[in-house]
Amino acid sequence: MRAQVLAALEESLAATPDPGDVLRSIQSGVARRHRRNRYLRTGFAIVTIAVLLILSIASAMPAPRHREPTGVPVGEWKNSIRPTWLPDGFVAQEFMVTLSSESIRYHSPVSELSITVTSTDPLGGSAPGWEQFEINGRPARQISANSLGWVVFQLASGRWARIDLNQFRPTETNVAPTAGADALHIARSVEETGDLRLRTKFKPTYLPTGQGVIGVESNIFTPAGFGGIVCAAGAGEHDPRWFISMTNIAINKDLDVTARIDDIQGRPAYRSVSGQTVYVADFHGGTLTVGAVNQAAVRIEPTVPAVLPLHELIKVAERVRWIG
Repeated sequence: MRAQVLAALEESLAATPDPGDVLRSIQSGVARRHRRNRYLRTGFAIVTIAVLLILSIASAMPAPRHREPTGVPVGEWKNSIRPTWLPDGFVAQEFMVTLSSESIRYHSPVSELSITVTSTDPLGGSAPGWEQFEINGRPARQISANSLGWVVFQLASGRWARIDLNQFRPTETNVAPTAGADALHIARSVEETGDLRLRTKFKPTYLPTGQGVIGVESNIFTPAGFGGIVCAAGAGEHDPRWFISMTNIAINKDLDVTARIDDIQGRPAYRSVSGQTVYVADFHGGTLTVGAVNQAAVRIEPTVPAVLPLHELIKVAERVRWIG
């Protein structure tokens, strides 16, 4: 019996792991766990840094937004006309600059005057009936009749200027008209040193194929930023022009002048009875006009052929944007 117990005890001791092996196993397991935890911590840190980096980049990027069409370049136009002498009472009221010309219109209680500068001789070199002479050594021509005076002359730049003076209401009927002498005096005083900048606070984002912006107009009666954009297929003085203008002139809603059409940009719209002009009411505090009627210069183009069909005028009006 004793022999059996001793045999069983020896067998049990033989099966018991060596304490050194057990300790080494425990140490190895602890080391593996530490390595695993270190890997997890390192991986978590890398992921956290990546997420923070992505979030910081995303926050720095501009939020996507709706963009209007860039539109048709209109720009700022310089009017260089500068007369150093004018008869008493004249006030500059209307201004225009185009690719081929500049002009200023003046008014007084008794007269009106326009000074127009073009790149070519407006008389085409032929002036039967005009008096020929020189101004500052350059060619000039003049003609006058009663209360009208005209002078055409070349400027120092090589461009040509035309003076049109109309004394339509002389202050004293027993005094001979001075239109001829005054027109000549104005012509001798004209310089090209003016720096009047014209720009509008609205612009088209669509123009029909072949059409382009060739100039800008303004006048003293309209708020700042209103005025007119002059459009045409070419820059020549005789190319048919049409206008995109904004004024504070109310739409004439008489049935013999205009007819109601579908709203444009959510605003009441009308067309002229001829179909050559479209009007949009309440457009940023004014009236938007597209077509043959030049509201910016407060005048109407007389019975000109339609430059654009009505549906194109409407399409232009639908895409005019206020840029401030």
